[in-house]
Amino acid sequence: MGISLTSSTTDEPVAEAMGINIVTAKLSAFVVGAVLASFGGALFASKIGAIFPSSFQILVSIIVLVIIIVGLTIAQRRVPQRPIIGS
Repeated sequence: MGISLTSSTTDEPVAEAMGINIVTAKLSAFVVGAVLASFGGALFASKIGAIFPSSFQILVSIIVLVIIIVGLTIAQRRVPQRPIIGS
């Protein structure tokens, strides 16, 4: 799955010429991401007990987005300490 996703994001026509189904690769990545997000939501709900709109504050959302952006930026630069800095 990793090679098909990497090749489909790098050069779609070449990936299709190699026999990789681009739609299936991207759809499977979307499904895996949605399943992981739903597991995270289920774990969050079971830890909290109930989910209310007040459970989600705007500051927490901003912090999560900043962590994701910094982690992706570090991962793209191939810094050796990226697991430590990204987390």
